[in-house]
Order: sequence, then structure tokens, then C-alpha cells
Amino acid sequence: MPELYLQENLQCHVLLFKRATAYISINKLVVDGCDLEKGKELHSYLAEDENERKIIVTYVDGKKGNSS
Repeated sequence: MPELYLQENLQCHVLLFKRATAYISINKLVVDGCDLEKGKELHSYLAEDENERKIIVTYVDGKKGNSS
């Protein structure tokens, strides 16, 4: 897994439930900074860090994680 660089001062994501689907909201600063738009495809992967804590890695460029 690639080394992750996390920027401080970003608000946490919020888990929302609507019927049988769960959603994660993304901070507007992230949306604006990554030029995300409604309907853009994101690829997320469930992983564990070195302390075995669950993490979600999301690629916001529309490419799958193992693409070159």
C-alpha cells in the first residue's frame, strides 16, 4: 500500500444512512480542491493501517487503485 499523506484541519467524514444504503459525506474543501462534481466516479478500498485500524482509501481521479 502506498504511503499516505494526511492533511490536518479537515473535518471528519459523516456516515449517513438512507433506507438500505450508507453514504459518506466529503468535506467541501476536499470537493473543491479535487474538482469533484456530482456523479463523478470514485473508487474506494477498505484496508488496515500498521496498527490494524480499519481505513477507507478513496481515489478521487476516477481511476482504479491499481491503474498506472
